[in-house]
Amino acid sequence: GIARLMETAQQGRARYVRLADRVARYYAPVVHLLGAVTFAGRLTSEPVGACHCSQCRRWSGHFWAGAELRDPTIEGEPLRWFRSSEDAERGFCAACGSSLFWRETGSRRTVVSAGAITPPTGLRLEGHIYVADKGDYYDIADGLPQQAQS
Repeated sequence: GIARLMETAQQGRARYVRLADRVARYYAPVVHLLGAVTFAGRLTSEPVGACHCSQCRRWSGHFWAGAELRDPTIEGEPLRWFRSSEDAERGFCAACGSSLFWRETGSRRTVVSAGAITPPTGLRLEGHIYVADKGDYYDIADGLPQQAQS
């Protein structure tokens, strides 16, 4: 009767939630602070990394954590890119200043700010790079791998 219908419905819902969670892991909608710029793309299976280099610290206000976003689509006008070094450029929202992207100059490989990805992300911080350049005002005590450079 009704109990069996309820059980069947609950099983169907559980399958749907598992499928949605799997899809969300690979297709990540991204909305920044103002929502004036939106992005979507496939998250790679690569982990979130935290960069403590002086450029990332100055750009983000602390360290910068990002995940690779493949085949990103971008909507909205205020996105701006600037060349931050010989090898890389950074994308930000010109309206609010949100730090959104890092990519090698001329590459489609784009790293998106982990904080801009709409949760649940299913991502986990896996390690730290450029820890030799980290700020002197904090310690890294999470037990994750650390590399002096990249």
